[in-house]
Amino acid sequence: MRVGKTIVITGAAGGIGRAITRNLALIDDAWTRESMFFLCDCSEKFQDGGFQAFLKEAERKAFLRLMGAEASVEQNVSLILESTGKIDVLINAAGVLQKPAPLIKTDSEEVIRVFSVNFLTTFEWIKAVLPIMRERGYGRIVNFSSVMGSRGDAGNAIYAASKAALESLTKTLALEAPFNKNGHPFDITVNAVAPGIIDTSMTAGLPEAAWAEYKKRVPFHRKGAPEEVAEAVRFLITSSQFINGMILPVDGGYLAS
Repeated sequence: MRVGKTIVITGAAGGIGRAITRNLALIDDAWTRESMFFLCDCSEKFQDGGFQAFLKEAERKAFLRLMGAEASVEQNVSLILESTGKIDVLINAAGVLQKPAPLIKTDSEEVIRVFSVNFLTTFEWIKAVLPIMRERGYGRIVNFSSVMGSRGDAGNAIYAASKAALESLTKTLALEAPFNKNGHPFDITVNAVAPGIIDTSMTAGLPEAAWAEYKKRVPFHRKGAPEEVAEAVRFLITSSQFINGMILPVDGGYLAS
């Protein structure tokens, strides 16, 4: 019987989600040994050739279960509890970009689409999982913001706003999640990573002019690697409870410039 952590990763089929799974599932250490990984994303993304190759590699070393995002969060959480009876770690890596456009040319449907994935999905997962973590007195939650959440970006107001909302949610939940009216605070932390431009399929279509302008502000003059974001996530979920409410940039120094 497995006695390790139960780890849920949304957006798991994407470049960053895949890197997180690889980092946690394929590196043999005491923290993740014997853990069970529940990977959630759109079912069609799981059919991607690159993901299938990754899955073939990972399944030799770790217990992985795929969950379609088409099912409700409640349905997926029920499936997890039937398998393990607990959820220790929730990594909310699901996200979409907006169609770049000035605010006055952005319609309400685009706002709803972006916020539904970037904010509402994260909210629903946390709302469903936090009571489970509180029952056991332990949990680690990592959300995904962006450098745009604190700096903004012309033509991407809705995306930036969705990430700013996530940062505020993260900080507020860092205060709420550990609260225990019956005694000692729960060992539950809520943090977020804020990547810059990361080398994934999501950013592959970035206009050259936009990339050139961004690169000027990054001391290393390159995109980040998904594996570098995964290392930040590993740090946050394996850290002590005193790292709580942090928004951790993974941007090569972009926000410092």
